[in-house]
Amino acid sequence: MGLYLSLIVFCFQWTLCYSGIVTDCCSVYRNQVNCPRCRLESIPQNIGKNTTSLSLTYNNIKALKNDNGLISVRGNNLKVLDISNQLSSFSCSGHRLGNFSRLEEFVMSEIDCSMPHPTMFIEMQNLTKLTARSCLLNNNGMFYSQNLFKSLRHLAYVDLSSNQIAHLNASIFEDQADSMKTLIFANNLIDNLPVQTLEIFKSLELFDLRNNFISSLSYSEYSVLETYRSVSNRIKIKLAGNPLSCDCSNLDFLTWVDTTSVIDDKDDLVCIQNNIKVVTFLETLRDFRVECASPVWLIVSISLALGFCVSGILLRFAWRHSVGLRIWCRQPVEQDTFTYDVFISYCSKDCGWIRKTFTTWLDRHGIRYSAEDKTFDTGRDIYDNIMDAIDDSYQSVCH
Repeated sequence: MGLYLSLIVFCFQWTLCYSGIVTDCCSVYRNQVNCPRCRLESIPQNIGKNTTSLSLTYNNIKALKNDNGLISVRGNNLKVLDISNQLSSFSCSGHRLGNFSRLEEFVMSEIDCSMPHPTMFIEMQNLTKLTARSCLLNNNGMFYSQNLFKSLRHLAYVDLSSNQIAHLNASIFEDQADSMKTLIFANNLIDNLPVQTLEIFKSLELFDLRNNFISSLSYSEYSVLETYRSVSNRIKIKLAGNPLSCDCSNLDFLTWVDTTSVIDDKDDLVCIQNNIKVVTFLETLRDFRVECASPVWLIVSISLALGFCVSGILLRFAWRHSVGLRIWCRQPVEQDTFTYDVFISYCSKDCGWIRKTFTTWLDRHGIRYSAEDKTFDTGRDIYDNIMDAIDDSYQSVCH
């Protein structure tokens, strides 16, 4: 008989819980109501108006909207609301969250918000903490609307982990410039430091970027962190789980990691090349600098050697063709009278014939001529002598 009565009582409680009425399935402590795993399909109707904290995790609630399209809960004294991890296909997409003017903390993780209403949080003017992990926020461009967190000037803590977010629109947090303390974007697809977003905040204390795709920080990026530290000396950044590159191209970044106090989880950073901790790697940083310097000097030496060789070839070419180059580059001399009738240019093997035969013939016929052994100035550059001889002669003869 006792077993039969117990079974009836259990079935009655289960029916009340399933139909959305607070029963023994929910635990009530002062103004806090917790209804985890109660198979609720809707918000309990008999929640006290003085309830300040309501947890509805792991139920079958499909929506919180009323006839006006607002997601709301009876009573407006709630300060904490947790609707995360619904077992059914719960969706907040396309709806505003209404009747939560006093809400301070809202947890909505594992809820489909792939198409959030542009002003879904507009009525949560006192919200200070928002946790929205794995909500598919990046599946639609509406996440980047600058109105999403508009007017939430008390919002100090935002956790948007695991939402496949690849980049941040800095304007989305404009109204939290003075209030934001903690910003968590762990387990997303970010591959560089969101500098513009960081520069908005005036008192940020923690920027969590763990388990993204950041391989390094550029000089301008970590300079912003150091500059920001002078504004907010409590700033910390978490980078563990990112595929950090420990090679010569990142030597400046690794040197900064070794000296900075901005990185909060330095002991958990891992080099992707050999899967060793960065702090372990940094212990051999001096030797690594030498290894990086050796290839650099080799490249410099090879470059200099090639430069000298090319310069030598060019100089030799210029020397061999200097007369032609000078003639090509120089301005021709215009004159009506010439000092010589002919300029004789000859090679050394024809020297004997030129001096004994040809110049004798020229003298016998009264022809004035210019030649190396007769008119060239001693000590002057031979090519300058040649060009002047060409200018001073009516004709030139090459033999």
